[in-house]
Amino acid sequence: MSGQENVEGQAPKSDLEAFRGLIEYMSSSPWWSHNMADMLPLDFALSFALNKELRDVDKLDAALSLGEVKGFIELVWSAYELGLSGGFFDNKDNVKRFMALASELMTVYLNYKAGQLNDGEKLIMAVNHLIGEFKSFLLDFLEYLQDKT
Repeated sequence: MSGQENVEGQAPKSDLEAFRGLIEYMSSSPWWSHNMADMLPLDFALSFALNKELRDVDKLDAALSLGEVKGFIELVWSAYELGLSGGFFDNKDNVKRFMALASELMTVYLNYKAGQLNDGEKLIMAVNHLIGEFKSFLLDFLEYLQDKT
Protein backbone atom coordinates (compact mmCIF):
# COMPACT_ATOMS: atom_id res chain seq x y z
CA MET A 1 0.00 0.00 0.00
CA SER A 2 1.41 3.39 -0.88
CA GLY A 3 1.61 6.22 1.63
CA GLN A 4 -1.06 8.11 -0.31
CA GLU A 5 -3.78 5.50 0.14
CA ASN A 6 -6.24 6.02 2.98
CA VAL A 7 -6.07 3.29 5.60
CA GLU A 8 -9.51 2.03 6.61
CA GLY A 9 -10.58 3.48 9.95
CA GLN A 10 -8.43 6.59 9.72
CA ALA A 11 -9.55 10.07 8.85
CA PRO A 12 -7.95 11.44 5.69
CA LYS A 13 -4.97 13.72 6.26
CA SER A 14 -5.45 17.37 5.44
CA ASP A 15 -3.17 20.37 5.12
CA LEU A 16 -3.25 22.07 8.50
CA GLU A 17 -0.81 24.84 7.62
CA ALA A 18 -3.72 27.21 7.08
CA PHE A 19 -4.79 26.60 10.68
CA ARG A 20 -1.38 27.05 12.31
CA GLY A 21 -2.28 30.40 13.91
CA LEU A 22 -5.53 29.05 15.33
CA ILE A 23 -3.83 25.96 16.68
CA GLU A 24 -1.04 27.98 18.28
CA TYR A 25 -3.54 30.39 19.81
CA MET A 26 -5.73 27.61 21.17
CA SER A 27 -2.73 25.77 22.60
CA SER A 28 -1.75 28.86 24.58
CA SER A 29 -4.40 28.29 27.24
CA PRO A 30 -5.92 25.24 28.93
CA TRP A 31 -9.26 27.03 28.76
CA TRP A 32 -9.50 26.43 25.00
CA SER A 33 -8.45 22.80 25.34
CA HIS A 34 -11.05 22.19 28.01
CA ASN A 35 -13.81 23.84 26.00
CA MET A 36 -12.95 21.71 22.98
CA ALA A 37 -13.00 18.47 24.95
CA ASP A 38 -15.62 19.13 27.61
CA MET A 39 -18.87 18.13 25.93
CA LEU A 40 -17.47 15.72 23.36
CA PRO A 41 -17.72 12.52 25.49
CA LEU A 42 -21.38 13.22 26.19
CA ASP A 43 -22.16 14.09 22.58
CA PHE A 44 -20.30 10.97 21.48
CA ALA A 45 -22.20 8.72 23.91
CA LEU A 46 -25.55 10.20 22.92
CA SER A 47 -24.84 9.70 19.24
CA PHE A 48 -24.22 6.00 19.53
CA ALA A 49 -26.97 5.46 22.10
CA LEU A 50 -29.40 5.75 19.20
CA ASN A 51 -27.37 3.53 16.87
CA LYS A 52 -29.40 0.38 16.19
CA GLU A 53 -26.39 -1.39 14.67
CA LEU A 54 -24.56 -1.52 18.02
CA ARG A 55 -25.42 -4.07 20.66
CA ASP A 56 -26.75 -2.63 23.93
CA VAL A 57 -23.81 -4.09 25.86
CA ASP A 58 -21.38 -2.33 23.50
CA LYS A 59 -23.26 0.94 23.91
CA LEU A 60 -23.08 0.58 27.69
CA ASP A 61 -19.37 -0.32 27.69
CA ALA A 62 -18.50 2.58 25.42
CA ALA A 63 -20.69 5.02 27.38
CA LEU A 64 -19.03 4.02 30.67
CA SER A 65 -15.61 4.39 29.10
CA LEU A 66 -16.49 7.82 27.74
CA GLY A 67 -17.75 8.74 31.20
CA GLU A 68 -14.30 7.87 32.49
CA VAL A 69 -12.72 10.12 29.86
CA LYS A 70 -15.11 12.92 30.88
CA GLY A 71 -14.07 12.37 34.50
CA PHE A 72 -10.39 12.77 33.63
CA ILE A 73 -11.12 15.97 31.74
CA GLU A 74 -13.13 17.39 34.64
CA LEU A 75 -10.60 16.37 37.29
CA VAL A 76 -7.73 18.14 35.54
CA TRP A 77 -9.89 21.17 34.74
CA SER A 78 -11.20 21.45 38.29
CA ALA A 79 -7.65 21.40 39.66
CA TYR A 80 -6.75 24.18 37.23
CA GLU A 81 -9.86 26.25 38.03
CA LEU A 82 -9.25 25.94 41.78
CA GLY A 83 -5.64 27.02 41.42
CA LEU A 84 -4.38 23.57 42.41
CA SER A 85 -2.50 22.76 39.22
CA GLY A 86 0.75 24.20 40.56
CA GLY A 87 1.69 25.87 37.30
CA PHE A 88 1.41 22.64 35.29
CA PHE A 89 -0.48 24.45 32.53
CA ASP A 90 1.97 27.32 32.45
CA ASN A 91 4.07 24.92 30.41
CA LYS A 92 2.73 25.24 26.87
CA ASP A 93 3.82 21.65 26.11
CA ASN A 94 1.38 20.36 28.74
CA VAL A 95 -1.44 22.36 27.17
CA LYS A 96 -0.50 21.03 23.72
CA ARG A 97 -0.44 17.47 25.06
CA PHE A 98 -3.93 17.93 26.48
CA MET A 99 -5.04 19.39 23.14
CA ALA A 100 -3.57 16.36 21.36
CA LEU A 101 -5.68 14.10 23.59
CA ALA A 102 -8.78 16.16 22.84
CA SER A 103 -7.92 15.97 19.14
CA GLU A 104 -7.55 12.20 19.33
CA LEU A 105 -10.95 11.98 21.02
CA MET A 106 -12.41 14.12 18.25
CA THR A 107 -10.81 11.94 15.58
CA VAL A 108 -12.36 8.80 17.07
CA TYR A 109 -15.69 10.61 17.22
CA LEU A 110 -15.46 11.78 13.61
CA ASN A 111 -14.45 8.29 12.46
CA TYR A 112 -17.48 6.91 14.28
CA LYS A 113 -19.78 9.53 12.71
CA ALA A 114 -18.32 8.70 9.27
CA GLY A 115 -19.29 5.05 9.76
CA GLN A 116 -15.75 3.79 10.21
CA LEU A 117 -16.27 2.61 13.81
CA ASN A 118 -19.70 0.99 13.76
CA ASP A 119 -18.33 -2.29 15.08
CA GLY A 120 -18.85 -2.31 18.85
CA GLU A 121 -15.53 -3.97 19.65
CA LYS A 122 -13.54 -1.52 17.52
CA LEU A 123 -15.37 1.41 19.09
CA ILE A 124 -14.65 0.16 22.61
CA MET A 125 -11.00 -0.52 21.75
CA ALA A 126 -10.61 3.03 20.41
CA VAL A 127 -12.23 4.57 23.50
CA ASN A 128 -10.21 2.35 25.86
CA HIS A 129 -7.04 3.46 24.10
CA LEU A 130 -8.06 7.04 24.87
CA ILE A 131 -8.60 6.12 28.52
CA GLY A 132 -5.02 4.88 28.65
CA GLU A 133 -3.75 8.12 27.14
CA PHE A 134 -5.80 10.28 29.52
CA LYS A 135 -4.65 8.15 32.49
CA SER A 136 -1.05 8.67 31.46
CA PHE A 137 -1.63 12.43 31.27
CA LEU A 138 -3.35 12.43 34.66
CA LEU A 139 -0.52 10.44 36.24
CA ASP A 140 2.04 12.88 34.86
CA PHE A 141 -0.07 15.74 36.20
CA LEU A 142 -0.25 14.17 39.67
CA GLU A 143 3.47 13.38 39.62
CA TYR A 144 4.18 17.02 38.75
CA LEU A 145 2.04 18.17 41.67
CA GLN A 146 3.77 15.74 44.02
CA ASP A 147 7.17 17.01 42.93
CA LYS A 148 6.04 20.61 43.56
CA THR A 149 5.20 19.89 47.23
